[in-house]
Amino acid sequence: QHAHHLLKVSDYKLLTSSNCSITEDENLAYISNAPGRIQNTADNFRLDLMRHRTTKFNVDAILIFSLDFIEKATRFRWYSDSKIPERYFTQKAVKDAFYSHFKTIRDYYKDIEKVKNGMSLEELKDKKELDLKKSARQSRKTRLYAERLKVCALDGGPFTPHMTLLQEAGSAGCSSDESESEPDQEPAYLQQASRRAKHIRYRRIEPIWRGTAFRSLMYRIDDRVDDLRISGVNFTSSRANRRRCGNVPRTRLHSNKTNPSVSAPPSLPRNCYNPVWYNSLPLEAKLQLNIKNWDWDF
Repeated sequence: QHAHHLLKVSDYKLLTSSNCSITEDENLAYISNAPGRIQNTADNFRLDLMRHRTTKFNVDAILIFSLDFIEKATRFRWYSDSKIPERYFTQKAVKDAFYSHFKTIRDYYKDIEKVKNGMSLEELKDKKELDLKKSARQSRKTRLYAERLKVCALDGGPFTPHMTLLQEAGSAGCSSDESESEPDQEPAYLQQASRRAKHIRYRRIEPIWRGTAFRSLMYRIDDRVDDLRISGVNFTSSRANRRRCGNVPRTRLHSNKTNPSVSAPPSLPRNCYNPVWYNSLPLEAKLQLNIKNWDWDF
C-alpha cells in the first residue's frame, strides 16, 4: 500500500517507465554523484526496476521508502487500522520487508515491458506457467539430492561408501521430474480434495549422460529414503518442520524420457556416464569432461 502511494499508482499493473527505470547515463551519474543527478525523494520517488535491487540507486530508494513509511506510520498514524506491532517500525525491519517486496514489483514491471514489446497476454501467461514448472522441478531436484546425501551420511549404512560420488556429481546427478498431471487436468474429485489427501505422481526424466549403474544406485537410494521415511526418519529441514503441513506425498515413476540439455558433471569415474552418449561427443567436449579412467564400485 505504501509503495503504491510513493509510486503514485493504484495497482502495480499501472507502473510506467517514468518512475520505474533510469537510463544507463542516469545510473552512472547517480553512482558518481555527478551534478544534476537524479534526486530521489519520498515526494518524487523512483525505483530502477530494470536493474537489481542491490544497485546504489535501489539501495538508497529502499532506505527512502523505509524512512517515509516509519514516519507516516508512527507520526501521522497511517495504517493504524492494520495494527502493525511496534517492533516492526525499525529501519532494518522495513528495509528487509521492502527488499523482499521489490522483486514482486519488478516482476510486474517486467511483464508490462514484455507486453509493450509485442508479447501477447496469452504468451505471457504460458511463459509464466512454464517458469513456475521449471522452478518446481528444480526445487524437487534439490530436495531429492539432499535426501540422498542424508541416506549416504548414515554411519554404517550400505550407501555410505557412495557419499563422495554423490558430492562430486552434485544435484546434476539427479533426474528431473515431470508431474504426471497438472492441477487443471485432475479429476474433479481430486481437485476438490484437501492438499494432504492428494498423492502426486512424477515421471522421472533421466539425464542423458548418466550411465545404467549410476542410475541404478540412485534408484536404490530412493527406495532406502522411502523405507526410512516410513520408519519415522525425518528428511525435512527444521524450517520446513515449522510449516503447518508438509509436502504432498509423491511417487517417482520410471519413464523412457531423457533430458538432453542438462550439463554432465565433470571428472567422474568412466562408468558413471552413458557410453553411447559419451562416444557421440566431439573431441573437445570429451576433453572438457575429463572423465576418470577407472570404474566406480557400485
